[in-house]
Amino acid sequence: MNLVTAGVALADARRVVVVVHGRDQGAAFMLAEVVQRLHLDDVAYVVPEAPLRRWYPASFMAPLELNHEELTASLQRLDEVGEWLIAGGRVHEEIIWCGFSQGASLVTTYVASGGVRRGGLIAFTGALMGPPDGALPVQGPLHHMPVYLSASADDDWLPVERAVETASRFRAAGAEVRLDVFDVRGHRVSDAEIDAARALIAA
Repeated sequence: MNLVTAGVALADARRVVVVVHGRDQGAAFMLAEVVQRLHLDDVAYVVPEAPLRRWYPASFMAPLELNHEELTASLQRLDEVGEWLIAGGRVHEEIIWCGFSQGASLVTTYVASGGVRRGGLIAFTGALMGPPDGALPVQGPLHHMPVYLSASADDDWLPVERAVETASRFRAAGAEVRLDVFDVRGHRVSDAEIDAARALIAA
């Protein structure tokens, strides 16, 4: 797996943000659309790239068996990134998991399945994976872990109801959740979302 790093050196960073791209994107997109817009000078960023420019083949709301093989491998890749950071001296509470679109659903599902209180979760247009009647659970307790979720009423990729359900499940597991739903935003990361992410990382 290719890893791109940005920001300050890992050894000097107050926090590390793992930034995960969406379908048909790569590290360059996330560096331009997220990392460079955050303007944080004490943070290291680690940006993994999916081998096929996707983390799983079907919709995040498809039956899990349709995504199983690639999704399992992608979750393992995130786990390897986390283990690499822990081996380098970081602790879970210093690592924030961030993603956009398909990457947002991947990191949301990854954080939900770990049962570990991490530094935070930022999901730009993402939610827990699984079919409408069977979204994956959130393992807790998460002990006030900060979570930022966003969605848009005019974005066909993520039903607002699924974002609301995801927020509710994280709250029930003990996380401190902020959910922003935009009336008009399209499938992108807005300045308001960048501001909210910056506040979570800088806290």
